[in-house]
Amino acid sequence: MNSSVLLKTLPLPTIPVQVMSEVVATSNVAPQHFLLSLRAPQIARFAQAGQFVHVLPRETRSCDPLLRRAFSIMAARDEEIDILFRAGGTGTLRLSQARVGDFLDVLGPLGRPFDKTLFHVKQDDVKQNDKPMPRPILVGGGVGVPPMVFLSKTFKDAGLAPLMIIGARGAAEVLGVDKFKQLEVETQIATDDGSLGRTGRVTNLLQVALQKMKSSEKANAPRAVIYACGPLPMLRAVAAMAERAQVPCQVSLEENMPCGIGVCNGCVVAMKNGDDAADSAASTAGDLHDTSDYGRYRRICITGPAVWANEIDWEAL
Repeated sequence: MNSSVLLKTLPLPTIPVQVMSEVVATSNVAPQHFLLSLRAPQIARFAQAGQFVHVLPRETRSCDPLLRRAFSIMAARDEEIDILFRAGGTGTLRLSQARVGDFLDVLGPLGRPFDKTLFHVKQDDVKQNDKPMPRPILVGGGVGVPPMVFLSKTFKDAGLAPLMIIGARGAAEVLGVDKFKQLEVETQIATDDGSLGRTGRVTNLLQVALQKMKSSEKANAPRAVIYACGPLPMLRAVAAMAERAQVPCQVSLEENMPCGIGVCNGCVVAMKNGDDAADSAASTAGDLHDTSDYGRYRRICITGPAVWANEIDWEAL
């Protein structure tokens, strides 16, 4: 593992960009799951793993459905971004019918990316850095897998070797395997019905991975940092396991985000430490993302979606 890795964090644009994005590719990757590639150079240039876009699932002259839909950015390259979603409600069903050449109203990039500061090594300190680099363990369930594709590429490009753990109800709903294979990322799969990979939940595989890491600590093996995105019960279980193992864990919360820019307060989540958590978020996010007037609550669309798990009041969710 390359201990001289440098993970750069791009500056976040103060204001997201609203663009008419051309659909350049579509694919039905699994039952009810669709992949869209959109030409959006202004967004692709600044997007980072963990951020999302807000897509209007209708023609601009129509008013139905009224609100945009939030989608994690699965990939950003050159002038294009990818989003992968499950078609269920009216908005996502309409998006699933998009064809190459159609144009969609897209706002982004939005939110704050995954925090990778635990992997930062200053250039001047590379030669003196003898500590092993932590290993990223990525956990994704359902449509929580797409942002992990972006994050795994970020780590691979930096010379790290992430472990990806995918969970789903059955083999037909396992997402992203081909993407992780292309990136040469070690991937483990757990399905509820045992039709692919190990029978059980992602936490079963995560526990094994953490135990192996603990058993090799005497050999100066690197510690892990966990990143997770998926259904709330999965995130709660992963966070609890990370706390017991004393491993840092960041989760990407899937909240309803009607506005995506911190105005409507539809995505607030309770934090454990009230003003301390809010002040911390405000100090790193700038004036646009000031949360000091929200006490123990954070607007996830601007201070997330990625949040350190130990800051969340899980009992309030």
